[in-house]
Amino acid sequence: MPSESDDPEVYADALYGGGCDDALIGIGKKGYIALDFSRMANTKTEAMESAIQDVLKVVPGAALIDS
Repeated sequence: MPSESDDPEVYADALYGGGCDDALIGIGKKGYIALDFSRMANTKTEAMESAIQDVLKVVPGAALIDS
């Protein structure tokens, strides 16, 4: 699980390369990464589930705070 002392830039680069290249990645608040996806899917639920799966591949233990 990421900690507040981790460099968010490392995660940003890894997320982009790990399937989240359809998201705007924001790193403003220490310990948090904001992702704004523009993902194609049949439903909103499918888009959210696939985005969450991609994030968890790169940042295991990440938690969705708001959707």
